[in-house]
Amino acid sequence: MHSQYSGDIAPGEGASVDELCARAVERGFSTVAVTDHFDIDGIYEGYFPPLDFEGVRRDVFAAKEKYAGKLTLLYGLELGQGPHMKAQAEETLARYDFEYVIGSVHAVRGIIDFASTAYDQMTDGQLRGLLDQYIEELFELIEWGHFSTLAHITYPYRYFRKHNRAYLLPQGREAELAMFDGVLRALIASDKPLEVNTSGLRQGMGCPLPDYDLLAYYFELGGRKLTIGSDAHFLRDVGASIPEVCEKLRGMGFTTLSTFEGGRETLLTL
Repeated sequence: MHSQYSGDIAPGEGASVDELCARAVERGFSTVAVTDHFDIDGIYEGYFPPLDFEGVRRDVFAAKEKYAGKLTLLYGLELGQGPHMKAQAEETLARYDFEYVIGSVHAVRGIIDFASTAYDQMTDGQLRGLLDQYIEELFELIEWGHFSTLAHITYPYRYFRKHNRAYLLPQGREAELAMFDGVLRALIASDKPLEVNTSGLRQGMGCPLPDYDLLAYYFELGGRKLTIGSDAHFLRDVGASIPEVCEKLRGMGFTTLSTFEGGRETLLTL
């Protein structure tokens, strides 16, 4: 979940770390992570505001102490596009010693973010090229490996659909599996978990990211490691849809979720 420090939340609209933790306890969660956004190239190039690392760290460790015995809180980061600036990304990770790092690709080289791309000004060919590049950059991120879990691998879907270009996405189950086959195999070989992001269920997609077909295929390929997150940016979304998605995952054969208290991967019963 993301606190008021996350640069993609407008000033005054987010929640404090303490408020997020209180809501998580209220809703019956035992383990959560604060993972504010650090899209490294966008920040260094001035498109996004810098992250107040010291403020986040102070608030997270105060909350760890306050909620001890009630809630396990992981000190985390959502690192976007780490391979775009490897030296700076690795220096940041070493300096702050996060317990949990979500590896994201929100943008490929040449655009700021799939969320802010000018779809109406791009041809179908250009947008197909961005999708191809996205898959290549997922491979690059997996090979780089400085993350705990690979985030929302169908992230561009949200914006292609929003801007009426969904016809450029893979049409049908077999086409989608073919598109992500190599990424899933590479992730399994890396022994890193795949994130199940529930935000799609409240953002008009009708499924988590990735969708259930891809999750079933991941299981078929031998993938067993998962993390799950609500991707909450506001109090109302803390833990949103996690119980129902966990039930679906159990029905697909998954039995555990990965967590990273102290930076070490351990398994929780799903």
